[in-house]
Amino acid sequence: MAMAEIQMQLAQVEQVKKDLLKLQSLISLGESPEGRVIPLERRLKLLLKN
Repeated sequence: MAMAEIQMQLAQVEQVKKDLLKLQSLISLGESPEGRVIPLERRLKLLLKN
């Protein structure tokens, strides 16, 4: 495998890790900044937009 390919895959892995951390924090909070509870579907949509 070429070095560039490895670096590209590593970047994708890093992005997935960031997304998972974001998802984890959204799930643990379960709330919007205003303190309202956000349904899981909406949380996922918000996460996917970012």
